[in-house]
Amino acid sequence: MILVLNLLIDPSLSESFDRAIKARLLKEKKEGYIIDYDNLDTFNPDSQYSHLIVGGSEASVLDDKEWYDPLKKIIDHFAEKNKPILGICFGHQFLVRCLAGKEYVKKSTTPEFGWGEIFVDRDNPLFNGIDKLTSCLSHFDEVSALPENYQVLAHSNGCEIQAFQVGEKLIWGIQFHPEYDKEGAEEIFQSVRDFFPAVSDLINDNLPEDFLLDNNRLIFKNFLSV
Repeated sequence: MILVLNLLIDPSLSESFDRAIKARLLKEKKEGYIIDYDNLDTFNPDSQYSHLIVGGSEASVLDDKEWYDPLKKIIDHFAEKNKPILGICFGHQFLVRCLAGKEYVKKSTTPEFGWGEIFVDRDNPLFNGIDKLTSCLSHFDEVSALPENYQVLAHSNGCEIQAFQVGEKLIWGIQFHPEYDKEGAEEIFQSVRDFFPAVSDLINDNLPEDFLLDNNRLIFKNFLSV
């Protein structure tokens, strides 16, 4: 059983994420249990869960929300049990805040929105069979200058740290969104236009060929196999 934390606040975005992550898990023949950000404080992450996926959010990891403490407790629980953890976008940033420190996260000089190419910098189990991929990008914050024991795994043209692993631990973060297919990502891009019209010109919504998204599935296949 995979535990998935849906940290999106807007109901339509939350539903879109649920659909996307369920589809990814179904393709890998895995069952997921999803809880929302407002139920974290009453949740007990018992032994039935093998993996943890921490999703994205409209919230900034640089802020201090009421639900950040219970979120940290769940992450700490999985880390202490040495169970695999994957953070996506906000989840990627929050893992760093939680395990390394808030000083390792910053506002992006140029936020990334739309389709972007991710370049893999080193061999790693999370990127088995992948040297680069095209994926959905949507973030105002990013991870910066990680401690020496963190492995930087991938970058994009606009972000130096698109993926990391905490040493040899089973803890990974990815800034991009491999959970979304073309349709799901276009919902995200439209939401960005609606909520943040000032950055509409930054959105690269030109995806030349759908097959460019094929490697996104491998991220989940690789993570769920550890």
